[in-house]
Amino acid sequence: MYIDTHCHLNFKDFKDDADAIIRKSLGDNTQMILVGSEQKTSRRAVEYANKYPEGVYAAIGLHPIHLEDIAVKNDSAEGKYEFTSRAEKFDYDYYYQLAKDNKKVVAIGEIGLDYFHLPVDKNIPEVKDKQQAILKELLLLAHNLSLPVIIHCRDAHPDLLPILTDFYQQYKKDQTKEWGVVHCFSGDQKLAGEYQKLNLM
Repeated sequence: MYIDTHCHLNFKDFKDDADAIIRKSLGDNTQMILVGSEQKTSRRAVEYANKYPEGVYAAIGLHPIHLEDIAVKNDSAEGKYEFTSRAEKFDYDYYYQLAKDNKKVVAIGEIGLDYFHLPVDKNIPEVKDKQQAILKELLLLAHNLSLPVIIHCRDAHPDLLPILTDFYQQYKKDQTKEWGVVHCFSGDQKLAGEYQKLNLM
């Protein structure tokens, strides 16, 4: 059996064929975690997970890009895509209740810091401070729910590592199992080792 630990079939691009892809994957002995990035996609991840008795799970969270209105265009080696994010105010109670009410929520994510996609018309230090503050709230949410985290980091490791180190020292240093994964990792082997010291994958 395989498990795709990070997929976005709950995004609107897949609205017409998500169920067909899920059924095919399950038929091929591949389970999955559908990862949310804001309230709508988190809710949709839970709805898909609850639709299937087993093999489909949900992660819920607020991706840092969804804290601001940002138009994103990319045409590079990693592919061509275009989308607009809509600013969402973090609602701790919404995410807490969504997780508490649904046993198939297995992680808090996708959460983190993203300094690659920043709004050009805002005060950048303030935007970064906001991302960091919300990340700390989301880490606390995960801790209060006893759930692991899925961390997104792009161009922000110098700010992310101290936040995760502080969180680890306060809440996780006495446990031996991993408590999350750093996703969208763009660092080197030395940096990966720093995350591993915090029991992160």
